[in-house]
Amino acid sequence: MAVAAVLIGGVIGLAGVYGIGRLRGNAEPDPACQASVDTARRMTSLARGEVAAVAVAAAPRTLPALTFALTIDRVLNGLCRPFFGWVSDMIGRENTMFIAFAMEALAVWVMLLTRENPALFAVMSGIVFFGWGEIFSLFPSTLTDTFGTKNATTNFGFLYISQGVGSVLGGPAAAWMHDATGSWFPVFWLIIALDSLTAVLALFVLKRARAGFLARQLNT
Repeated sequence: MAVAAVLIGGVIGLAGVYGIGRLRGNAEPDPACQASVDTARRMTSLARGEVAAVAVAAAPRTLPALTFALTIDRVLNGLCRPFFGWVSDMIGRENTMFIAFAMEALAVWVMLLTRENPALFAVMSGIVFFGWGEIFSLFPSTLTDTFGTKNATTNFGFLYISQGVGSVLGGPAAAWMHDATGSWFPVFWLIIALDSLTAVLALFVLKRARAGFLARQLNT
């Protein structure tokens, strides 16, 4: 397992060095890398306005919308982890997953519809990150609740590998979709659809599957 992790890390590192070299060299930039750069530029231009009413309450002076959004994103992404852990202890893991993923989908949808409003851009991006962080509380606890503590570390290692694979492939996939459609809107609509699908699966598939598995374990 350790050797595989090192090999995967090495391949990702080499790919990153190659991509940076392509961008710095005289050759034509790699489309996926260039698309990522374009994404950052578009988001910066989108949020170039100032969040007066929101930022004044949080700081002595007005902040650019993007700066304020990135700040509250990190704060809320950290706070949501103990919060959703506490909520899931009260109402259950799958019910909490449904709330979190549905909230993400709704926030991305509102952010897309009100993209010209820098204040809502900052607030909605914070809500999106508030929902995203729940996986670090709910996924390990759900895994341990289901399969016990004996192999919890190994099980979570495999689960986290799948998250890493998604992180590596997500950027190029989004860039390909942009190149194929000429717009970033399909990427955001796909995010909304996947968040909504995950919310439904958590409530109506995972919940039933876990209940059935645990019932069979008790009968054996």
